[in-house]
Amino acid sequence: MKQESELRGMKGREKIAMLTVYDFPGALMLRGSGLDMALVGDSLAEVVYGYPNTTHADMDLMLRHVEAVRRGLGDEIHLLGDMPFRSCEEPQQALANAKRMIDAGAQSVKMENPTPAVVERVVREGIPVFGHVGLTPQTIHEYKKQGKDPVSAARILSEAHAQEKAGCFGLVVEAIPESLAGEIADALSIPVIGIAAGGHCDGQVLVFHDVFGFYARDRSYAPKLSRVFESVHTAAAAFVRQVKTP
Repeated sequence: MKQESELRGMKGREKIAMLTVYDFPGALMLRGSGLDMALVGDSLAEVVYGYPNTTHADMDLMLRHVEAVRRGLGDEIHLLGDMPFRSCEEPQQALANAKRMIDAGAQSVKMENPTPAVVERVVREGIPVFGHVGLTPQTIHEYKKQGKDPVSAARILSEAHAQEKAGCFGLVVEAIPESLAGEIADALSIPVIGIAAGGHCDGQVLVFHDVFGFYARDRSYAPKLSRVFESVHTAAAAFVRQVKTP
């Protein structure tokens, strides 16, 4: 399992591969794949529970899923736990919740556009923090590309610099122009992991259910490497025919 220092050291040498994962069987499927990092994302509120956005995930829910994923991964893959909505708004609250995440089995925590004071407090206690800029679903519920104009692009770049300076060891950039993602990756000394942000980042993170086709929908930025939805649907129909055929 790669530690924080090893992941930092991959910048400029080797791309970082990260997938979200939400449960024990999903984690078992990732063993032996060579994956660098697994993220128990608050996106589970949408893809697992069917809520309209990620704000419906709370700490208790996230912790149960982190525990399940840890059991499935064993000690093979670095596990990143997503800090859910309103769990890290001020330093002491963030520290207490980050400790709970680590106790549940995560090696590090991810925060959406955290304040420098929050990052500094958590990092000071030895808990590695991953940042997140661009489309931050806890506060931006309309899923569309961010940073397309000079003002918003400059703001996102500034936020990225601030998170690195505060002590983040890596950063997710989501749904921003490829040119801006590349500019951030070039400007920062920490790994920059993109999702819907082009190919000029230091690695990529995608949602488990998108990559493996758990839904009929397609994401333009996510290759469907298998089609679980169709396979299970076909198998279910075959089961029905088997049961009902005399």
